[in-house]
Amino acid sequence: MEQPRATDQAGTKHKIGTLVGATGVVAGVATAVRRRIASRDSLVPDWQDDPSRWMVVTVYRTGGDSGPLVLPEPLRAWGDSIEARTATAPGGRGTELAVRLRDPQTDTVPDLPEELDGTTPVQKLRSALRRSKQLLETGEVLRATAPGTSEPTALNAPLRAATSASGGEGRL
Repeated sequence: MEQPRATDQAGTKHKIGTLVGATGVVAGVATAVRRRIASRDSLVPDWQDDPSRWMVVTVYRTGGDSGPLVLPEPLRAWGDSIEARTATAPGGRGTELAVRLRDPQTDTVPDLPEELDGTTPVQKLRSALRRSKQLLETGEVLRATAPGTSEPTALNAPLRAATSASGGEGRL
């Protein structure tokens, strides 16, 4: 019976070492992903549900629009229920428009247009801020929920559902 050569033993040890190392890396990555998901789930409601936080958008304004920013109708409709402030955006890239509720604990809102998305005052204010940004930049409010060239079908039902639910929270 022949003895295994030293090179065969070294190759086997190398393969086992590589396999053990790869298994360790995979386990480490899986643990990191699990921790990240768990921490994200516990953090999201804290900042998203805080009605006292400022909601900010950057409004692109050309050189000819350098005068003071006048709040458009979607935000003016809130009256004294909100605080608004403006500042020059970093790098001269327009104007930052920030709004928040004066009374974060309120469940009532003034008489607002029905087309504002959302069910809570914070969601409705986010919708008004998005609409205001569009009005200031383009002069109109663009709506993805009512395209003129498509009709409701079973194929586009998931997109229609996601679009109608997206107005309350998410990115500005």
